[in-house]
Amino acid sequence: MLGAHSLSKAPIDSQVHALEGVPTQDVDGDGMADTEVHGVESVPAGAISLADESGETPVYAKKESVVHVVSAAASSSQTRSAVEVVTPGEVAAFFERFEERAPNPYPDWHFWRFEGPLVAYGSFWVYQDAVPLLQRLSAKFGDFTAHFKFGAGFGGPMLSLLGSVLADMERTSFKTLTESQILSWRSVAQDLIAVGFDLGFLLEHLRKVARKFFSKALANEMKIVRDQISSLQSTLVVLASYQGELMSAVAASPEVGEVASPIDGLFD
Repeated sequence: MLGAHSLSKAPIDSQVHALEGVPTQDVDGDGMADTEVHGVESVPAGAISLADESGETPVYAKKESVVHVVSAAASSSQTRSAVEVVTPGEVAAFFERFEERAPNPYPDWHFWRFEGPLVAYGSFWVYQDAVPLLQRLSAKFGDFTAHFKFGAGFGGPMLSLLGSVLADMERTSFKTLTESQILSWRSVAQDLIAVGFDLGFLLEHLRKVARKFFSKALANEMKIVRDQISSLQSTLVVLASYQGELMSAVAASPEVGEVASPIDGLFD
């Protein structure tokens, strides 16, 4: 790390090294951000010398260079990445909403529109294109319709709604996934559970999806914080060097009494 010594012999385009933190661990592994100083990267600092090559006579200081570095760091700390980020408080608030009962207000075609005919699926009539998705659920989790509380005429449209949600989930990329989508899928699962469909496994799956979704967003936020720390460390290095230059300049300047004009003392 640079000390508080003179930089007078450094060229105009000299560079000050900014400390860089070690990359964060994987969020899925409950890792925490590691901001240990590890390497260096170079950022332009400009000339901030206050002494000539002899080290005796104070000459000039490009204070605007230091001001520029400080301003750049402040700007960096206030700038958000284009990648979506989230705070821990927002994550906690989301999961509180997730556990709340919220009826689904949307028809099946809001999620995915099936164009095919209705076909038999057990005792129910559902869209033909929804059957493969429903069969995959049954193959893994068993007959989730066994405890349905109402008649087939009501259950068929609800299973078609479930098929539309599954189709929407299958065709949604994690890159475009939103909180509102997760919550709307959750509402459908809650409604179907309320009428007797055994879909607790679907709610649990959506919780896992939400955790993965937010772990990615938190990783983005951690990267921004790490970059801010690196920027502020760089600024600290520049300011420490500038402080050293000021101290050297003060030491080289004799103390004088109060004067009214530059000519005072010339004839004394």
